[in-house]
Amino acid sequence: MRTLRLADELLLIAYDDDTGRNRATGLELGLAGSLLLELALSERLRVDGRKKVHVVSAASIGDEFADEALARVGADKPRTARSWVNTFSRKLLPRVRERLVGEGVLREEVHKVFGLFPYRYYPLADGRGEGEARARLERAAGNGVAGDARTAALAGLIRATSLERRALPGLSSWEARRVVKGLAEAGWAGEATREAIAATQMAVIAAVTASVAASTAATSGG
Repeated sequence: MRTLRLADELLLIAYDDDTGRNRATGLELGLAGSLLLELALSERLRVDGRKKVHVVSAASIGDEFADEALARVGADKPRTARSWVNTFSRKLLPRVRERLVGEGVLREEVHKVFGLFPYRYYPLADGRGEGEARARLERAAGNGVAGDARTAALAGLIRATSLERRALPGLSSWEARRVVKGLAEAGWAGEATREAIAATQMAVIAAVTASVAASTAATSGG
């Protein structure tokens, strides 16, 4: 099995293993943020003091989605992390999901609502990758520190998409939020990496908040 990327891990934590339903808030935006974080962790991007994203190296990291994102950032003028999160989120969820189905990590099931309308579910088929991601988070939670940049980045994405309790089901909702926030903010890495993770996490939170507000306004406004 291929080593999973942050986007894969986030989606697997978000999807219920048995029902195959998404339990995240703003998963598409979280997945988009994961691309920026993959590139920052690989020292391909940096975020400046104005939260704008710059290419440091255009070399491929071997992930099709992140490499596409890198090429788009390099071909455009500097934009904020939030702007790129909104841009990359378009149609990213089905692509990540289809990759995991193709690799046998998820399976696709089609059910009919009221016996008429087809609806697709994506329950877990191979839990090794998700299990490894959850084990990293649980070890970090027990130690009180992420210990490595990748786990801290995943914690930041989990916080931004309100998946704390799903990631750490053994804790209460309040305690899970407190622990995940601490893991995402711990000072275990270099300054540039910390800044990139913080900027991306805040960009996803802002984008999710705006999306939820717009949806609520549309529903209530009629």
